[in-house]
Amino acid sequence: MRYRTALLTLVALCIGSPFAHGQNGSLLFDGVDDRAFCANTALQSIANGPFTLEAWVRVEQEGDAGTHMRILSNRTGVGVGLFFGFHALWGGSAYKMLTVQMNNHNYLVVNNGLFGASLLDNDCQHVAAVRDATHVRFYVDGSYMGQVGTFAEHTAYSRAQQMMIGDDPVSSGPFAGELSHLRIWNYARTEQEIADGMHAAITGNTPGLLGYWPMAMPRGR
Repeated sequence: MRYRTALLTLVALCIGSPFAHGQNGSLLFDGVDDRAFCANTALQSIANGPFTLEAWVRVEQEGDAGTHMRILSNRTGVGVGLFFGFHALWGGSAYKMLTVQMNNHNYLVVNNGLFGASLLDNDCQHVAAVRDATHVRFYVDGSYMGQVGTFAEHTAYSRAQQMMIGDDPVSSGPFAGELSHLRIWNYARTEQEIADGMHAAITGNTPGLLGYWPMAMPRGR
């Protein structure tokens, strides 16, 4: 992974977040022009199949109610590709909503479903989106928030050579906060798997893992 800007800063992630006995750093994105790039091969290989996207985030506040905030995107145009992040206020929601967009269709649950609160409140949160054959499901800190039905033809595929972390190349929505342990899986992980794995260190050859960007470093470094 290479970085477009040197202003990405390693910071100490909040207490109780991933790997208290090992890696506990994160990258701080400034919400302006901080972003990172990596190969788009993981999302290309998923196409319209199942997936799990997950990351640890900490964002101080909701920010502009009318703007999206992207964790990752491989979009090359409106209706082409996928983004994962937080959707602007919509549909009567009081909070920005964890969302996956595929082919310009937004999958989300209003008010973050059963969680019923903001995910962008300066607390460290583990967020996950899971797609299977019929639904996209959403989780926070290993707990189920809700689900919506999915269209089989919607795909994570785009011809982009790179995936962007922290923004969207089509319609800017920069991430403003701390981001760490971004993972892409090629299957629909269960609630138990998400809860068990969100604090666990893993290796690059873990079955089903297509991409892993720790954006962290061991303590004391």
